[in-house]
Amino acid sequence: MKPAALFLISTSCLSAQTLDLYPQVRTLVLEAEAASANIRLLKDGSNSHTWAGDILAHAGYLEDAERAYAKSRGGSADPSYNILWRGWIVYGQRERAEKFIESAVTADKKAGYLASFADLLWRLGESDQARARYEAARGAASKIVDPAKRKALLATIDQGLQFVSEPPPYIISANPHPNPRFSLQESSIPAFPITTDGFQDFPPEEKAARARADEEMIRQLYARAAAGDLAGIKRITESAPTPFQRAIAIASLEHVLIQQHQPDLAEQQAGTIPEIDSACLLAKAEALSSAATEWLHKLDEDHAKVDFDRAKKLVFSVDDLLFGRISVLSSIAETQSRSGMMDAGATTFQSAIGLALKLPTGPQYAQGVRRPPTRGVHYRDEAFGRILRAAIRSHNLNVVDGAATAWAKSGDQVGSAVVDAWLVEGRTEEAIAAARRIQDPDQRVSNLLGLARTILSEQGAPNF
Repeated sequence: MKPAALFLISTSCLSAQTLDLYPQVRTLVLEAEAASANIRLLKDGSNSHTWAGDILAHAGYLEDAERAYAKSRGGSADPSYNILWRGWIVYGQRERAEKFIESAVTADKKAGYLASFADLLWRLGESDQARARYEAARGAASKIVDPAKRKALLATIDQGLQFVSEPPPYIISANPHPNPRFSLQESSIPAFPITTDGFQDFPPEEKAARARADEEMIRQLYARAAAGDLAGIKRITESAPTPFQRAIAIASLEHVLIQQHQPDLAEQQAGTIPEIDSACLLAKAEALSSAATEWLHKLDEDHAKVDFDRAKKLVFSVDDLLFGRISVLSSIAETQSRSGMMDAGATTFQSAIGLALKLPTGPQYAQGVRRPPTRGVHYRDEAFGRILRAAIRSHNLNVVDGAATAWAKSGDQVGSAVVDAWLVEGRTEEAIAAARRIQDPDQRVSNLLGLARTILSEQGAPNF
């Protein structure tokens, strides 16, 4: 290579590397690389160095990416096996991409790379440059010997030329375009007092039919309430075909009373829910907890404590619907903690943790592979995930640590789930700290790389 060309490439590499747009991402990836020094492949079969190279290339750390890719391939960072050459284009090392394409030894590879180059230029907002590359790709494709390959690639090129004059769906840029994190703000309208499916698992068709019937009944109830028709409300409630649908009707009226800031009447209404079966008992517990929440808004902690205690006694009286009991207790504990009743909240959380340990351990899957949904079966990780997230939202960090410790002692691999719980609640720093505490190197590497990829996406790195 000529000295001038070498100098140009080296200067370009240094320029791209010193952009340092995503320092936290780079730190996490380098940490994961160090932890995976003696790991050839992760348990899910993926190559951590390839994964690291992809993240680093998207982030613009091109020299780091080349080094990572070289490790993944035993010393060679061949751009044809990764996104490195696309990173060169996006981050200002276009001449390296051009030389890589020129080095292609077959017409089909050269045409394919030129077409990909053209598509990327179009997405970068450079239509004229993209058109020129498409024309070059057409010339290369015409030399392909295999007629089927030649026809398919020419069709792709022609399609690209059709769209190249139109603006792309979104412009790719080397500059970050952060994605605003969705934040679920507390609504001015209180949540519905009970869980409308009663934590019961029905076949999809039956569940949909029940939801339609409940929706129609609630619509009628709210219409009667708006009209001040107490007799109509009573008639609809008493004519409910099942005990649980009657519970929903009563909860609908409680919902109106809570919005009118009448906790005494809401409490009375909740008390009329029939205690016929487990679903109704849990519904009544939720309804009383909702009334307690409104008492807290009135700064009446004594009344709230009475309703919380009544709600917990109802939960403890249920013998089945274990996951439902855990969910209700977690909700009560979160409300108690957020309102300043930290000791009471911690006690309620401990009750939920005790129940969660009674659930079975679910089948284990590789990092990043989600367990397929199962109707009627709840596993320990699902319950602990709910408890952890409630504890995080309530700022009860002692409970978070205690729940994670209790879970780990039960034999589950909990590291990834704790990371996920923090991350879902928008607590990135805590998620990183949790990932770093994972003892298993494979899990720690996977979580660090997963966090790096998530942060990179949130910070608006280009997707190419």
